[in-house]
Formats: sequence, structure tokens, C-alpha cells
Amino acid sequence: ASNSMNYTDKNNLRYEAIDQFTNLLAEKGNYLGGVVFSNIVEKSLSPTEMKSQEDKQNVVQFLQSFMSTDVTADMGYTNIGDGLMEAVNVLKTKGSPDLPSVIVFLSDGNTEMPTDEEQRASLDKKAEAIQAARESGIRIYTVCLNQNSKADVSEMEQISKATGGEFREVAKADDLQGVFNIFYTM
Repeated sequence: ASNSMNYTDKNNLRYEAIDQFTNLLAEKGNYLGGVVFSNIVEKSLSPTEMKSQEDKQNVVQFLQSFMSTDVTADMGYTNIGDGLMEAVNVLKTKGSPDLPSVIVFLSDGNTEMPTDEEQRASLDKKAEAIQAARESGIRIYTVCLNQNSKADVSEMEQISKATGGEFREVAKADDLQGVFNIFYTM
């Protein structure tokens, strides 16, 4: 939900891609949740068992309920560490122990915080989240929306490689649906 998403995804195509990905999942038997973050974790929805198409749409609506157009000036930063740690923690504490857990992590860039201290704290938290994911067998699939060619794709790629996931970079939001289709088939 960082302010930069207003520039890299002006038409909010990420929500269409999330909707498509969610609709590819089986109607019953999966658990699905979400984390919305900017400089802080804005919202988090613990994994919930999907029992119907309506359940899946409720998750999509949750994610859409905090579109980047609602962003205030102090939310213009990207705290990958907090966002990733929240996703790992909700899977560890509320995920189904009977199912493998994965995180599909979408960001348009790199960790970017207003002060050096906050930057270091976010990077440290990211390292902790990666370690916790590895210890719990959680794979992280990352997507870097790099429309302005300013993202540090190595940061997103490192997250995936460290956890046995996959990384994809897209130059425009229109390509997100294709990436989510690839991840679904994996």
C-alpha cells in the first residue's frame, strides 16, 4: 500500500491479478490470508479456510479495501521487513499444520525507510523473517513490479532464493496476471 504503488500501478491492476489468482484456487480446502503494508503493516488477515467462492472473494475484498489511493504522505515508504515478518508470523501461528504454506510477496521496489535507523531495522527484520520462513518450511514467491526500473531486484530475488521460492520481475502491472498464473501452476 506504499505511495509508490500509485505510480507503478496507477490502474490498480494488482487487485485484478490477485482476484484472478484467488479464483484459480480450489473452491474448498485452501487457507488464504493477506498482509497490506507500507511503512508499517496496515492490515493483516490470518489464513482462513476457503469453503466457497464467497470466502475467496472476501479475502480479495479485504486486500482491495486498502488501495494505495488512500495512502497518506507518511506511508510513502516500503517496509519489506515488517510486511514479510507479519506474513511469516500469521502462517506460523494461524496457518494449517496439515498444508504446506507459501507466501506470494508483491512489491514495487526495495526496502526504503525515512531514516537510516528505520532502514536498518527493516533490513534486520527481513533477515529474521527469511530465517523464520526457512525454519518453518515456508517458501516465498516474490514479484517485483519494476515499472520505473529503479527497484533493487536483487533484494526480492534473494528473499525467494533463500526460502526455495521463485522470483519474477515485471515491467508493467498488466503482466502481473501472467506471473500469478505461473505461480499457481507451481
